[in-house]
Amino acid sequence: MFRVRNAKTAEPLAIHGIRLGPELTAEQAKALFALGEQAVVFALLAQAKILADRNGDRSPPSRREDPSCPSGQKAPHEKPEKKGRKKKPGCTPGHEGHCRAQPDHMDRAVPHRESHCPDGGGKLTKCHVSRQRYIEDLSQEVHVEVTEHTIPRDGCPRCRQRVEPKVPEALPNATIGNRLLGMSAREWTTREARRLVKRLRRQQQELFTFVREHQVPFENNFAERIIRRAVILRKNSFNNRSDKGASTQAILRRVFTTLKQRGLHPIKIVEQALRIYITMGKLPALKDFTPAQP
Repeated sequence: MFRVRNAKTAEPLAIHGIRLGPELTAEQAKALFALGEQAVVFALLAQAKILADRNGDRSPPSRREDPSCPSGQKAPHEKPEKKGRKKKPGCTPGHEGHCRAQPDHMDRAVPHRESHCPDGGGKLTKCHVSRQRYIEDLSQEVHVEVTEHTIPRDGCPRCRQRVEPKVPEALPNATIGNRLLGMSAREWTTREARRLVKRLRRQQQELFTFVREHQVPFENNFAERIIRRAVILRKNSFNNRSDKGASTQAILRRVFTTLKQRGLHPIKIVEQALRIYITMGKLPALKDFTPAQP
């Protein structure tokens, strides 16, 4: 019969009186083999358990610790945390700031006016000072609607401060309306969600390019189809074996795809470019090549 001892007592496992461990001899191994398949399987698992107990780690090694594993093949949760930026965000004092470009058209204009100061309660004195705030939102017909809000800045004689009416259609300092915000809001307490929110904020100027430029598609299917062949090639070749190999493949694929998109023959163009480089010592410009005739 098979006998399993308590691992805390440091006593070896045993099968029919044969103790397992580093002291196992060839004769004892043959005797275990003669007991049948179940005995052999149990012996192998027991030996693996003994080694794991001695190494102090029963879990398989993480891909993060494998130096031969490229960064692109590691899951986001296995990658090390990036250090926070030390530089204070924002432009240098005195430099021109960067913000979302002003819309080139207005769908409607909404004036605002407060009659009394919300803090002091006094009646406001009308002034000729106001500011404009532009909010882009999706209308109920699902098209972009830009609204110009005229916000007067009247003075309160009691507080001696400028008072502005609140705009209920968007959050303070927001350029996106409540409807669009509600359609795109999500939980972002996890690390991956925070990373996505950071990326959306960084690329907010490019998110609605398809709205301003009608020839730009709103989906990314074309780019997905372009990289599909590269993904299949990587899969069939059992992935890259190093970061350098992955970078080389990405550069070559980018060059070949660009040439093909411009109507050029990739192999012929690369061959011609190398000849010019060997002769002149400088790579030619892409505009120097003409598309291939059909």
